[in-house]
Amino acid sequence: MKTTYKTKRVLVEEVGSRETPAFLHTVREDLVLKITVRDTPYRISCLDGCLWVTQEGDTDDHLLRKGEEFITDRKGKVLIQSVAQNIGSGEESTVRIA
Repeated sequence: MKTTYKTKRVLVEEVGSRETPAFLHTVREDLVLKITVRDTPYRISCLDGCLWVTQEGDTDDHLLRKGEEFITDRKGKVLIQSVAQNIGSGEESTVRIA
């Protein structure tokens, strides 16, 4: 399932389904991926670039660099966005969600 909509500042793309065991996605700094964790935790891996990850109910935000990963530890929404070294540069990051 994939739903896309635009807010005032960013494009939000709702992704994630347990129909596929894992998927790759390219994330830009003007695009936010939104995942809803219902039961099984997700493993979010940064394959390239730098990612900002935040999950509902967690007061901490997480920055992932290439080779790092984050495993969700609760139900709720998770937001993922690319963090560029130069704001507005259009840099992209690659995330693997499993």
